[in-house]
Amino acid sequence: MDTVVHKGGTVSYHDPYISNVKTNDGSEFISVDLSAEALAKADCVVLTTNHSGFDVEYIQKHAILIVDLRNMIEVGSRKVVKL
Repeated sequence: MDTVVHKGGTVSYHDPYISNVKTNDGSEFISVDLSAEALAKADCVVLTTNHSGFDVEYIQKHAILIVDLRNMIEVGSRKVVKL
């Protein structure tokens, strides 16, 4: 998160279990609602934790680009990068 912020990027996150995060550099973030608007507004959505409560189809429908670090999305597509 800190690297993206230091390079001028805007970072937000959603986690149903962790409501706020403070990074080593002192940045503080508050979990946002996982809304269609928030997903569509993001240049890239990065899936880092595979919570069973995440609606993967909803995320895919509304996100422009997804980087899936946890293999939450079974089948990749033009807008899904699987690592």
